[in-house]
Amino acid sequence: MTDSFEELQLAPEIVDALAAEGIERPTALQAAAVPVVQRGHNLLALAAPGAGVLVAVGAPLLSRLDPDEGGPVGLVVTATRERALSLAEALGRLAGATGHRVAALGSAWALPERASVLVATPGDLVARLAEGGLTLEHIGALIVDGASVVETLGGLPHLETVAEALPSDAQRVIVTLPLTDGVRDFAERHARRAVTVPPQDAEGAGPDAPGRGRVEVRIVEAEKDEEAAALAGDLLTDDVHHLVVFARNDDVAADLGDRLALRGFGVGAPGDPDAPVWLVVDDLTGRQALDALPEGRG
Repeated sequence: MTDSFEELQLAPEIVDALAAEGIERPTALQAAAVPVVQRGHNLLALAAPGAGVLVAVGAPLLSRLDPDEGGPVGLVVTATRERALSLAEALGRLAGATGHRVAALGSAWALPERASVLVATPGDLVARLAEGGLTLEHIGALIVDGASVVETLGGLPHLETVAEALPSDAQRVIVTLPLTDGVRDFAERHARRAVTVPPQDAEGAGPDAPGRGRVEVRIVEAEKDEEAAALAGDLLTDDVHHLVVFARNDDVAADLGDRLALRGFGVGAPGDPDAPVWLVVDDLTGRQALDALPEGRG
């Protein structure tokens, strides 16, 4: 059992930065994934938002790769611009401790092509590479966040182009749930001999997951009011005291919160003891609130 990030041999400054965010004890996913990424091996992680994905792959990426003023050394590819912005902001808070600069394509960031870690959708990356001014020749690691969502949104062909443009020795980390045939094929061709983190780790329900109990992941379309309200009604029982809803951006979270409130559900920010429904946009904030729950209160 791993009780601390020090045991995972992350850089001390990253351990301190995680502690400042209230993250001191690794989830099962993080305990399994961090050493693999830290050693530079390819990884296939079967995980979804809420399992601690950002820390599991982002923290060792910052610990392993030295910043380079000439261009990105780390590349994070995700399905949407909203998700890219959210990941870049969260990862940027950790990167401040290591001297890396993080930026996202598709939103207002200064000189994203000069950032140490670049976060983008496959389409935005391919378009920027075609324009010129961005080089991937120094990339030491590629992280694909939510590969199954990338596939659903038609991004795999562009992801293929990106993967083929990377140095042959660049590390490949693929995070997905579920593992579709298309993602499996991509991983077999572009992340050879990858270490696979087992599905149970993606649920965050290992023996070292503090006070979490069983975690269920449901995905609904934000505009389907009745479906979202029905899920909240089904999941909030005498044994479940808080429902954590991850939204892709602040606007979606605000709209969904208004709709749920109209239907009588108490909605608040992560950690609000009086609100059974917590709306989360930032992964680190959500993880901090979950870790603060006492035993049996999830």
